[in-house]
Amino acid sequence: MQLELEEIKFRQVSAAVVELDRARAALENEARGTEFPVPDWNPLAGSDLAALGGFRQHAENEKKKIAARRAEALQKRRSWPCWKPAAIDRSNG
Repeated sequence: MQLELEEIKFRQVSAAVVELDRARAALENEARGTEFPVPDWNPLAGSDLAALGGFRQHAENEKKKIAARRAEALQKRRSWPCWKPAAIDRSNG
């Protein structure tokens, strides 16, 4: 029973890592999509560049938060006995 609960927790954290990876990819796509049309803007105002700089900073801060949450989740996952394949004895069933 305990092993089953640990495996459920392990899978939940693994799913959280996948979701964080998706969030990071979505943020990177959004950032690229925001910057792509900038060279075509005519005229290009200083306030436009300031706004873009602010968004870049926001995106970088969000990526750092996501990376920290991902590292924390991976650390949790590695600390569980079910992370180590040798700890799971499936010969009984």
